[in-house]
Amino acid sequence: MKLSVILVFAMMATSVNSQYINQIIDEEKEGVYYSTSYLTETHLYYQTQKNTDISLWSMDLTTKKKEKLVDSLYDTEGDDDTQAIDYIKTYRDQIYFSHINESYDRYLWLTDGTKTGTQRVNNTRLNSGGKFGVFKEELFAENIDMYLIQLRNNVFITHDIKHPSLDHICVFSEDDFIIQSRNAAADTFTLNRIKGSTKTAFYTYSSTYDDDAGFETYNDSCLFTHTANGMRKVMNVPENGDPNFISELENVSSIKRLINHLGRIYISSLNTDSSIQAIHRLSEDLIEIDASIEINDVFSIQSISSENHLLNAVIEYKNSGGLMAHTFFDKELNGINTPFKLYNNLNQSTYSSDLNVTNIFNDDRDDAVIQTINSQNNISLLSIKNHYITEVITNSNSTAIYLVLYDRNLGAKNIYSLNDQPPINNSINGTWHEYDIINQGLVIQKGKRHDSSDYIFVTLFVFDQGQPLWLAGVSELALDQKTINIDLYKYDGIQMFEYDTAPTQELYAQISMNLANCNTLNLTFSSETYNQSLPLYRIDDTSYRHLCPEVKAINPDNYTSNSIFKGQINE
Repeated sequence: MKLSVILVFAMMATSVNSQYINQIIDEEKEGVYYSTSYLTETHLYYQTQKNTDISLWSMDLTTKKKEKLVDSLYDTEGDDDTQAIDYIKTYRDQIYFSHINESYDRYLWLTDGTKTGTQRVNNTRLNSGGKFGVFKEELFAENIDMYLIQLRNNVFITHDIKHPSLDHICVFSEDDFIIQSRNAAADTFTLNRIKGSTKTAFYTYSSTYDDDAGFETYNDSCLFTHTANGMRKVMNVPENGDPNFISELENVSSIKRLINHLGRIYISSLNTDSSIQAIHRLSEDLIEIDASIEINDVFSIQSISSENHLLNAVIEYKNSGGLMAHTFFDKELNGINTPFKLYNNLNQSTYSSDLNVTNIFNDDRDDAVIQTINSQNNISLLSIKNHYITEVITNSNSTAIYLVLYDRNLGAKNIYSLNDQPPINNSINGTWHEYDIINQGLVIQKGKRHDSSDYIFVTLFVFDQGQPLWLAGVSELALDQKTINIDLYKYDGIQMFEYDTAPTQELYAQISMNLANCNTLNLTFSSETYNQSLPLYRIDDTSYRHLCPEVKAINPDNYTSNSIFKGQINE
């Protein structure tokens, strides 16, 4: 099977209902968005910055309650790429992260999403970067002396492995794993097997730093892809038995990358008879190829990854000015036709959530574009006007999706929820009426108390038996709330501008409100004598237009990019 670039668009499209975004971070209270967001099935974790203080926050996905878990200092003495709070990961159903204290020492912390449940794990100092990794329910890190440490019952044990490569670990069990270490002076890498109290260095190779090296687990083996003496090799290390190299595959001169996708091994490679790039699926015994696809007009297949039910290949096409695109395949290596935009590799990413594959990029129209491929390979596109998307916060076990967006108008970055119905936020502020009901309407103001909790204050101006009547009420407001119910009271008993006298109040009616869109409010009014549901419209929408980002569905069949290079993968 061969693919070529053709200037034609054809794909399975599916319509998307209107979507709405809502800011998660309260910048006045919490600070500005910083980095290192993490989503679990129960909580969203994120960092904010105020001056030189970095704070880790959690938000309960059910109650939307937010809590500041811990503060940290900005790491001004560390590496530019080092974060004050970093490497948030799940380990044995708990959340762990590295944290830098006022002395610029790094330690491992854990949290259950509450301030009282957030604490330092132990007194072992981590290396300056604070990096740690979780592999098959085992947590590994590097201590301040640059030795490998492993967490057991929240206590670190030290292994006789110096300069460990924490990205290159393969675990058979708690007491049996393989890890790569580096001898910088000799410019060599060594694979070490730790089995109980025994360490065996079983393979050493010479190479410059190999950022393409790595392990993949397959059945009861660890497959290690690496470059040795200028050649790409794949070593098979079984749990029981001796290590061996995978034999040469027919028509494959060099294996570039290797992944486990849906329980099978896939490789990207260069074919022997030409410079054609290809992706292959290996047989279950790894001795031959049982599915292949050759891709023409390609400069390089930069990477391949497993995204739910799809294989994702990042491909740099020829004559594209060094730009690249994400291209998707099913398990049989049939191409999934998508309207893609070639991009600089910093501008597009792919994420897995629940059963969907989400692909993001920033269009030349200054729109953030979200492409979703569901389990039936139907495609939907969503565009967010005047926003730049930098990250999707998601979890393969969760249906929740949060976006990190930069508002081009406000010049600020924030986390946003994606909603099927408009949430009630600052955009509800203002005066609302029905065009054909004269001199009657509703004034709404969202406010914030000293404890930073939000509320809605409503004043309704109507007539009762020919006499003017105004009603007022207050209700608490939760984050991402879609509908709000408010008791309205009638006030009486004082004179105009009378000081130091509280009026009497009488419950008169209840109202229920939700936004149909930025400028349309659905109102239901209920009292003992009157019940009415009607839409109200904003009298002045210009003051709040910046709070109503244009989020719209795009028909993939009609979508074209303004990119200098357009393309479609086609068989």
